[in-house]
Amino acid sequence: MSKYNLIFDCDGTIFDSYDSICEWIFRVFKSLGIETDINNIRHDCLSEDVNYAIEQVCLKHNLDFKTVKEISNSFEQNLDLIKPYPNLNKVLDNNLFDCYIYTHRGVTCNELLKRNKLEDKFVEVVNKTYGFKKKPDPQAIEYLINKYKLDRNKTYYIGDRIIDIKCGKNSNIKTIFYKSNPFNIECNDANLCINDLDDINKILI
Repeated sequence: MSKYNLIFDCDGTIFDSYDSICEWIFRVFKSLGIETDINNIRHDCLSEDVNYAIEQVCLKHNLDFKTVKEISNSFEQNLDLIKPYPNLNKVLDNNLFDCYIYTHRGVTCNELLKRNKLEDKFVEVVNKTYGFKKKPDPQAIEYLINKYKLDRNKTYYIGDRIIDIKCGKNSNIKTIFYKSNPFNIECNDANLCINDLDDINKILI
């Protein structure tokens, strides 16, 4: 049986990290004397990305986005709060899958993988430092497809946000929408929708 290629998003797909991310954004704005609604932050992170969530608060309070981003760099996320989702290893340890990561997160993605002894389970981790255009632009996925000669019909992008599904579709590969938490925005455009990562084994194998 030929292998499948699985390209994973990081936050909300491999790692249950949004509580840590939202708490980090909340602390950044609190340092500026601004109280934020953490549920609104979570919604904006899940529907778009972290920068979009920060930008929405900046627009509401007439703050300069670049200045706030510079300030946020001095605040560290609590990586100890971030853990892999259940059953992740059941997928990563399946010999019929070659696994990759494409994420907007920077080198902390690699650090999280190392902390959880997952760094050797992925062929390549494409993070923010590669400098590719942001999702839903397919540039990063095209890089992986071209470098590893991936069969588009056997390649899936797995993510928990609509922007992930758009990214996969823009590269003409298949998509899996992971409903990893109750705040997920519904997505009907994915090829597959799952509630548990182990569903990938059950559906594809």
